[in-house]
Amino acid sequence: MIDDLWKKLPWDTIKLALQDSNCGSKIIITTRNKAVAEHVGGAIYELKPLSNDDSRELLYKRIFESADDCPSDFSSVTKKILKKCCGVPLAIITTASLLATKPRCSVEWEKVNNSIGSGLENSPHVDTMNTILSLSYNDLPFHLKTCLLSLSKYPEDQVIRKDVLVWSWIAEGFIAPAGSSLQEIGEGYFNELINRSLIQPIEAYTFDELGEMDVTACRIHDMVLDLIVKLSAEEGFVTTSFSDDGEQAGASSLHHREIIRRLSLDNSSNADASINERNVLSKVRSLDVFGRAHLII
Repeated sequence: MIDDLWKKLPWDTIKLALQDSNCGSKIIITTRNKAVAEHVGGAIYELKPLSNDDSRELLYKRIFESADDCPSDFSSVTKKILKKCCGVPLAIITTASLLATKPRCSVEWEKVNNSIGSGLENSPHVDTMNTILSLSYNDLPFHLKTCLLSLSKYPEDQVIRKDVLVWSWIAEGFIAPAGSSLQEIGEGYFNELINRSLIQPIEAYTFDELGEMDVTACRIHDMVLDLIVKLSAEEGFVTTSFSDDGEQAGASSLHHREIIRRLSLDNSSNADASINERNVLSKVRSLDVFGRAHLII
């Protein structure tokens, strides 16, 4: 059993010590990178997200002695929490460990649900999850780090079309020419982020000329979004502003950034969001608006 193989080269070294004698032995390799699995060869099994029932059972078993011990009034908030976990076992276990430290009442669970993805919880369990996600981020080549950080401009649960995303990467100069067209290279970047499980494919497929399925859109897991928003804020990469209550919602405050390069306005309420800080907008390279917003300049 070889667990969590990240790159192709280590396998090329490991397999030199393995005899290919067809004696019936099995070698199991786990990886978060689909390209590594394809390089190793053999039968590839892609793990699917847990079903709703299995997700609920895993969550409850980490908190209660049995699933039957969970109070009935927890049903509604449990559904909302599990929706954010998207059937990912590590996300479910991390969230369950956090819930286990809270009083067993639905109000406290609602607070945890509201904090998931917002970075408001200060918990060693969440820190562990962030550490694991940070390892995946740090393993990315520079160009993929840049492209992933650019996704911090999107609100939670946003469906992101691949073509629109690739166009934005091309417009920003994130894609370096390498023989193929910029569009093809950008689609390769997109597929690489999916293979590394840093973005989630949406079940909307088309078929290319070779008859293969092609993902046309993606989402970002809340915990991944939380990480890249934090990293983006530290580097001043993207500045996001305005939540549904009109308060600062994202990477960094307009009032605390001397220069804003990329600005994202997110406002899901009925009122228009607006900014009038003329001095901090003079260097803006790109503007994304989600919901209703207007600029006063």
